[in-house]
Amino acid sequence: MELISCISFFLSASWKFFTQVQVPGMGGITFAALFVGLFLAALSLRLLAYMFGFGSIGSDTLTDLRDAGKDRR
Repeated sequence: MELISCISFFLSASWKFFTQVQVPGMGGITFAALFVGLFLAALSLRLLAYMFGFGSIGSDTLTDLRDAGKDRR
């Protein structure tokens, strides 16, 4: 229980710190809002890539890459 209490204290203190510190030159945006926004943007781009079928590597692609490497030797 002591470990969970320490982790909880650390996470709440760090989140409070990030919500109070503002990004210089960006107006009233805090670091927490910036990090959450960047994380959600990266996640949504990754989801779109999987939905449209690009950006993912299948087993056929890996086999083709392996065979292409053998041809170069």
